[in-house]
Amino acid sequence: MFLNGSKATLSAVVPLLGRLAEHFEVVGFDQRGLGRSASAAGPYSMAELAACAVGLADHLGWQGFRVFGVSLGGMVAQELAVTWPSRGERLVLAATFAVGAGGPSFPLYILGELLANERAVRWVGLGGHEVCARVAR
Repeated sequence: MFLNGSKATLSAVVPLLGRLAEHFEVVGFDQRGLGRSASAAGPYSMAELAACAVGLADHLGWQGFRVFGVSLGGMVAQELAVTWPSRGERLVLAATFAVGAGGPSFPLYILGELLANERAVRWVGLGGHEVCARVAR
């Protein structure tokens, strides 16, 4: 299961998903309010996002599965691994960080409502290192 970050849609990672699909059964989805999914109504938690991922796995009949999370998807993957430890067989985390008991330092659902340049400015202010590197070039 591929869990994308908040700065890209699944269409942006088609080459990566294609390479993964050469070796694994792969599913990915745009999380709440991101990419082509509908905007989320109000705030939501990492636990709710992880529950959506587990719900998708249930729908597919996947009892155990590998999880690859990038950025926000990595935070969701960590929540999934902690909350449903028997479900995740392997965990790959990329360009992410752990979220403490207080949640992320910014209400992430707002990022999905912003235009790309506004989102980049917010991420620079939040320490979004990937965006900082891109803006600095």
